[in-house]
Amino acid sequence: MNSSSGHYIFDTLHKCIETLKKKHSIWLKVKWVPGYNGADGNEWADEQAKKVITEGSSNRSELLRYLRKTLPYSKSTLKWAYNKKLKCRAQKMWQKSLWFGKMKKTDPTTPSDKYIKLITNLPRKLTSILTHLQTRHAPLAKHLHHIGKSSSPICPACQQGKESIQHFLLHCPAH
Repeated sequence: MNSSSGHYIFDTLHKCIETLKKKHSIWLKVKWVPGYNGADGNEWADEQAKKVITEGSSNRSELLRYLRKTLPYSKSTLKWAYNKKLKCRAQKMWQKSLWFGKMKKTDPTTPSDKYIKLITNLPRKLTSILTHLQTRHAPLAKHLHHIGKSSSPICPACQQGKESIQHFLLHCPAH
């Protein structure tokens, strides 16, 4: 048997049923019933499940011998936990980066899952441009002048104002 944690109990139940059938020559039918069906015993089973959540599960010594073992790990839970750990590590690295403070001023949710999803399949060059626009560090005259790489912050295309991102994208008649 190669069970995931969700199927382990059902696999164990089937194994017990097969053992009982062979040992006592009985016939037993196991049927899956959706929770909303209203089948006999379903409400009792729901109450028992809620009881386990609030009061905790049975002592191992009270369980069937097959159910005393620790359940196998769920692949999806392991994957979720690993991705969560990676996200936390990436978030810590991001918070230590030079861009973090500037990006937080522009967008406090950065790096949001929505933003990461947006840039994931973009080429690196486009991602870089988006980051420059968000942090207001685009290689335009205003920023280049601020960091000492240009003699003037004035837009070289129109000469009508400082070449900021807003000017470049919205106001410059030359662009």
